[in-house]
Amino acid sequence: MNQRVWPRYTKEIVAASFALVVAAASFIYFVARGIGLPELLVIVVAGLFVPAITLLYCYIYGDARRRNMNAPLWTVLAIFAPSGIGILLYFLLREPIAACCTKCGTTVQSGFAFCPHCGASMAEASCPQCHRIPQPGWSHCASCGAKL
Repeated sequence: MNQRVWPRYTKEIVAASFALVVAAASFIYFVARGIGLPELLVIVVAGLFVPAITLLYCYIYGDARRRNMNAPLWTVLAIFAPSGIGILLYFLLREPIAACCTKCGTTVQSGFAFCPHCGASMAEASCPQCHRIPQPGWSHCASCGAKL
């Protein structure tokens, strides 16, 4: 059974993200009230900004994991770097999407010719009958039923 294991600092990252979101919403609220904007407009702006920035941080975390990067580190950098520099750095310096070994299912950096875990060739294997690319771990093709 393949059980998902959460990274070591997941709870701390979630707590810090929540604290930052609350701080950002409070900041937007008080700045907008100081300018003299109507309260309904302030609530709408804060209600759109806070979920959007939270989704951006969640995307950075998930994308960094998918690319075999240090997801907690990049998320914390994106959250706490001033003026969005961390977010900009992440999108400029991120690695290519990791490939998946067709034999053992281990994630491997793209560009590798062989899997460092099992030694299998990283060339994409296709179904011998219909030539579609199967997912890792399949024993039979989902399209035609041929044995892989």
